[in-house]
Amino acid sequence: MSAISSRFEGRPESVLVLPREQEVTAPEPVAGYSVQGLPRALDSVWIDIHRKAVPRYARPDLVNWLERYRRLSLSEGILLATEDATREPVATAGSLANPKDEMFPDGGQLGWVATVPEHRGRGLANWLCSLATIRLRSDGFKRVFVSTGEDMPEAIRVYMRLGYVPCLFAVDQRERWMRICDDIGSPFEPDRWPTLEEYAAD
Repeated sequence: MSAISSRFEGRPESVLVLPREQEVTAPEPVAGYSVQGLPRALDSVWIDIHRKAVPRYARPDLVNWLERYRRLSLSEGILLATEDATREPVATAGSLANPKDEMFPDGGQLGWVATVPEHRGRGLANWLCSLATIRLRSDGFKRVFVSTGEDMPEAIRVYMRLGYVPCLFAVDQRERWMRICDDIGSPFEPDRWPTLEEYAAD
């Protein structure tokens, strides 16, 4: 393994990357739900989903974040899952072209994944994340990543089940992932995980 960079040390997020050889296939649709792109007319619905999923997110912040998200997202790249019986929007995820402060100059990002609490545990996050990841791959992104918080263990489990692995993008990441793996009951395998330099290499 090459030396781990100190350039991004201190960043608050945890980043996982999809190995280039990792195959991602679309799972069976979740029974009782449908997926569509998010039209601007339903922007408030997207905000409501995230408010329910992470109550600490303030509505004004989400409004601003969504505007940036729309600028980065691929065409029809913001997905919305609705419950068929009630037509209630309950989950979302998306595909973005995002260099992430030059961490991934040609990166494609799986982003803004959320499911309202009442509909968790039914496979919606796995379904939407798979579709968004497949879209990134089909659009030619070779370096695909997802960024999340250390306090999002269920999201990290979803990403790792899809084949994403931790990226040791800075010197403080090894210790962070030791804590995360202990929290989620996953093997701590830093020798198998790429540094940013290794993942960026052709």
